[in-house]
Amino acid sequence: MKPLVPALLSLLLCSAVPLRAQVATEPSDSLKDLKKKYASGGQKPEAPKGSPATESGAPAPAPIGGAPVREDKGMPIGELEALLLRALDCKKNPADTAEIAPALKGKYSVIACDDPIDGLVQIILVPKSAAVPGQQLKYGSVRDAKLLRARIVDHYLVLQFDNQIQYLDLLKEDQGSFALSGFVAQDALSRFEDMVIFKDALKNYGGVAEKSEMLAGLDEGVARAVGSKRHGLEASKIRGEWVVVAKSQGNFFQIWPKSKP
Repeated sequence: MKPLVPALLSLLLCSAVPLRAQVATEPSDSLKDLKKKYASGGQKPEAPKGSPATESGAPAPAPIGGAPVREDKGMPIGELEALLLRALDCKKNPADTAEIAPALKGKYSVIACDDPIDGLVQIILVPKSAAVPGQQLKYGSVRDAKLLRARIVDHYLVLQFDNQIQYLDLLKEDQGSFALSGFVAQDALSRFEDMVIFKDALKNYGGVAEKSEMLAGLDEGVARAVGSKRHGLEASKIRGEWVVVAKSQGNFFQIWPKSKP
């Protein structure tokens, strides 16, 4: 991955309209700064003057940007976790990474902290091979979108807000951000290409039972409709029932309910 642009690291979407979020990053000289800032529960410094958030006069949205640590060798995830967990207001929930891809275990971590100003913030620790300053990204609430939880499914970071869900691909970069790979809002799923997270969204945020006929038939239905062609997956509720559509080469195919002859 090429170095990320310090001021822009992730997309945030409000309602059904994409909103470009900013990450404020402050320079740090050593790992001592990280320990002082998080292990002691210290207050975050203000965003530097001249940044997009301050010039516009608008409040800075989340993600709130973790402090980068300029260490070429990086740190093992376990050591970074230990630093953060020294703070009484930071905790690790094993369930947040229980569904991570086996090859990524121990390489990523999710730490939840209770900030006196920002409320719940989620710190995502990434391997030193990722071009992320300080091996950490910090996400929080924005206006009209309160952060409730962050977790990792396969190789996707799932950000759960009170009015939307975002799936970000940890292995892909898109203009200085992890690539948006799925979005849930207002009883609609869009921008999905991976069936794994599409099913995850339907189960966890769409109320679809894991052993339902609908989920069991999605793979076969998509294969029958588009074969091996690249495709997108969408779903929306119509009269209280989910309708799933696959899109490929400009054509739409209804996957569920199954079309009658």
